[in-house]
Amino acid sequence: MFQQPYDVSVPQIIPRELKQFGYDLFAAPSSTFAPVTDVPVGPDYVLGPGDTMTIYMWGLVENVLTVIVDRNGNIFLPKAGTIRLAGLRFSEGEAQIREALAKYFKKFEIKVAMQDLHTITVFVVGEVTKPAGYTISSLSTITNALYVAGGPSKQGSMRHVKLIRNNKTIVVLDLYDFLLKGDKTNDLRLETADTIFVPPIGPVAAISGTVKRPAIYELIGPTRISQLIEMAAGLIATSSLHRVQVERIRGHREKVMIDLDLTTLYEKKEPLVDVEIHDGDFVKVFPIDTAIYNWVRLEGAVRYPGDYEWKPNLKISMLLSPETVLPQAHLDRIEVIRIKPDFTYEALYTNLGAIFQGDATQDIVLEKRDRIVVNTELRPVESIVLAGEVKRPGVYTIVKGERLSSVLRRAGGFTPEAFLKATVFTRKAVRESEKVQLDKFILSQQASILQESAAYAAGGQTGEEAVDQRLISSQRIQFLNILSQQIPLGRMSIRLDQPERLENTPNDILVGDGDSLYIPRRPSSVLVLGSVRNQSAFLHKEGSNFQYYLELAGGLTPDADEKGIYILKADGSAETSFLKMRKIEIGDTVVVPLSTAAKYRPIPLARDIATIIGQFAVTLGVILAIF
Repeated sequence: MFQQPYDVSVPQIIPRELKQFGYDLFAAPSSTFAPVTDVPVGPDYVLGPGDTMTIYMWGLVENVLTVIVDRNGNIFLPKAGTIRLAGLRFSEGEAQIREALAKYFKKFEIKVAMQDLHTITVFVVGEVTKPAGYTISSLSTITNALYVAGGPSKQGSMRHVKLIRNNKTIVVLDLYDFLLKGDKTNDLRLETADTIFVPPIGPVAAISGTVKRPAIYELIGPTRISQLIEMAAGLIATSSLHRVQVERIRGHREKVMIDLDLTTLYEKKEPLVDVEIHDGDFVKVFPIDTAIYNWVRLEGAVRYPGDYEWKPNLKISMLLSPETVLPQAHLDRIEVIRIKPDFTYEALYTNLGAIFQGDATQDIVLEKRDRIVVNTELRPVESIVLAGEVKRPGVYTIVKGERLSSVLRRAGGFTPEAFLKATVFTRKAVRESEKVQLDKFILSQQASILQESAAYAAGGQTGEEAVDQRLISSQRIQFLNILSQQIPLGRMSIRLDQPERLENTPNDILVGDGDSLYIPRRPSSVLVLGSVRNQSAFLHKEGSNFQYYLELAGGLTPDADEKGIYILKADGSAETSFLKMRKIEIGDTVVVPLSTAAKYRPIPLARDIATIIGQFAVTLGVILAIF
């Protein structure tokens, strides 16, 4: 990634996420790229002080000599004396040794082998990470020295690395030759006192998008867009030749955009569109549209559903045959779903059976992106859930027209502990309908609370009273939301009996998919809720009315609405009149509502919140009592 701010070598037209090509090569430790010292030296190896050589002699004279090039550049040989080898190539040094020994010995052969090699001192300067003088192996090349110095910096050139020897430029190394082609022809071996100079980076251009190696590349000489793409390893399969864009800084004044179509360049080798790349150019190669349009789709009761290639004059008979449809396929009426020019859908119908019989009038010519839907004669599986006190609870598959008594008979009937009066039967369609109505009710109640709060504000409340009222309104809305989440939906009130007695009665309803039947265990208590001193459940006493249970609950509280007392039966129904004459049954709930109603007047905060909590506690308690 680029440094912050941009490197001076990188124009700000180029995005930050692109990297400069090649510089990561020198990020590894320098020891990784040290020259190998245990390989045979070549004939061009330059001898110098510190080199150790072994001389093998055979023939009339047999001997093995080990000699070291001293700091004066000489070696010493028996009889022959000193011989100067420093600065000679290895092949030249071997010839000098043979010539010197030939003056004193006849009919012999020699072989010279290098042992320890001397080191050299070179200088790496210019735009490098760590410019300095370095003592390195005599086998080192230009790249070995660059690795030791950390490589060119981001401001240094990768394409004009100079080797200077005796104040003359011996070679200019283009590292892109090695990085892009593996060519090390100009990576020459160094000699002592050599200088490697890395000049500032030259012109650069970036390329991104659908190329194999997006990056920032240094340019050398006139560079065409095709050459830049080649440096980026070429295009990928999804590259669009129709849309190539060049962002350019023109005349140090403005930034412009150039759109190119390279189709003719790559297909017809047309050179006119192969424009020259300038310093700071940013080339973007856009992808093709990867969506597929020439398809039709088979769906439904077919053996091989999926997408198929659309061809001109493609007909249904070319895709479907009697062998490719499933046995349960409904052949008399299949659908072809088509997208019209205004992007709406239309459905075409045809008889696949008639097509199989050779009726060409039914064989529709398909268009791109048509969907051929073959429906099935099979109906989706429907089920009902039985839970609670049935002998075999679980999920039961139902058939069309099956009634509740049939399903109960399959479940083995009820257990002895079943409390049929409190049966909870829920239906999916009813639940969805009630959910809509509940949402409307909650919204209307929230609106009423907000209007009431506004009316209080209009009454001139200030300070602590206004804060209290806003808190009350917020609390009431919060309880409304809790209520909406707690109310069970979808219950239908039915009266159950044993399957044989339920049959042919109005309560023997047709069951449907998603129905649920829960039969609780028989209770032994009566629940008292609301404005009583002790809300609790009490053991049932046969023949007692609601007053008996109110006394057990400690009687009514001062804010109880005595006229609003009602009895909630186990089946979900409620009784509100002639309560003194009605006997309380097991599982019934006596509900005593609050008499406090909302008024447009400020009341103490604690009392108002307590009233709200009490009202909602009764409501939730009743709901829990039902279910």
